[in-house]
Amino acid sequence: MLPNAGINRSVSPERLLEHEDEVPLEDPLHPFELHTIVPLSLFGLDVSINKAVIMMFVVVGLVILLLTKARSSGSLVPTKLQSVAELLVEFIRGM
Repeated sequence: MLPNAGINRSVSPERLLEHEDEVPLEDPLHPFELHTIVPLSLFGLDVSINKAVIMMFVVVGLVILLLTKARSSGSLVPTKLQSVAELLVEFIRGM
């Protein structure tokens, strides 16, 4: 095989070198794009599941778990967990 068989002769070597170190720019909003994981439609409305919806379900589940756990240990003197739950309830009420 010839040593220069794979080189494209239509482009000058100087032009190849000036573009060799260029990196294509990535869209700065790319991390914030929402991609559908489960496509759903309800009465003509798009209610598809994406990463944001899954994270919302996880957070709501954790808050419900925290409040349920804090409520189960009902004592006259509040525990640390009950104090945290009370702060969370007051924060939500103040929104």
